This record gives sequence, C-alpha cells and structure tokens, in this order.
Amino acid sequence: MKKVILIFFLFQSLVFAKSISFSESIETCVEEAILWEQFEESMTNSVDSWLWPSRASQVRGEGMSEQAVIRVTYPFGLVSRTYDYTLSDITPFKSFTYQASKNNHPFTGGATVSLSRLNSKTIIKWTGFYQLEANQWLQNIIFSRFSKNFFRELKQRIKRFEKSQGC
Repeated sequence: MKKVILIFFLFQSLVFAKSISFSESIETCVEEAILWEQFEESMTNSVDSWLWPSRASQVRGEGMSEQAVIRVTYPFGLVSRTYDYTLSDITPFKSFTYQASKNNHPFTGGATVSLSRLNSKTIIKWTGFYQLEANQWLQNIIFSRFSKNFFRELKQRIKRFEKSQGC
C-alpha cells in the first residue's frame, strides 16, 4: 500500500508540476577551449559538431553572440517541433545562457551552460528552469524524457571523444 501511495505522489508531482528545474554536471578531460569551440559550432549548425546530441535535437542559428537567436528542432517520432531561444550573458570559454522565446515556446525560462576547471578536469554544468502551466502535464512528461536522452547522448559523445584523444 505504501508503494502505491508513493507512486501516486511521484506521478502527481510530475504531472501537475508548475515548474521544471534541472542541473547536470559532466566531468571530462577535454579542455575548455575545445568544448567551447564545439558549443560555438553548435549554435550555428549542431550537425557539424561532434559534441551536440543530434539525435535529441538539432540547432541552427546565428552563432554564439549576445542576443543571437537559435532555432532548436526536437524530433518526436514521425513529427518534430522547432522552438526559438535567445543567447545572452556570454563569457567566452566560460558560460552562456539561453532563454526560450515567448513567441513560439510552450515554456518560460531557460538554462545556463558553464565550463570550469577543477584540477586536470573540465566540469560542464548545465542548469535550467522552466515555468509551465498546470495543463501542460504532457509537455512536462515529454521534457523529462527528452532531458534524460539529451544528457545521456551528450555524455556518450564526450566519452567517445575522450577515447579518441587518449585521455
């Protein structure tokens, strides 16, 4: 009985959440400069980048510059959706922020991606927050699934590159 109640509360919190927050950290031996170059490449055309999780989303945009607009396409089976984001608070080789466009995105909010050095490792930290309406429970579930797939693929791509570099 306790399991059923716990599952109910977990389901209820996921379905009726009014916000989504996420924070993912990845430790790698890849230098910040190399990662930053890949993020820059991704903000123009992510298909050209070894880093970007292109099975989860594809980015096309104006590049890594203040107030640049990027268009991110998310494949969902046989269909796909494209949403706009605006880049800001760019500190080259350190961090950037993106905000969902109010014109075509179902959520309000965004995320910050930062690179830092700890000993001989680079830490990629991806932290974000989105507000959503109570009736957006399906989008919440889809985002949760997308997020897991995105970060899993990102980690796999980084590990593959590390292996090719011998680090």
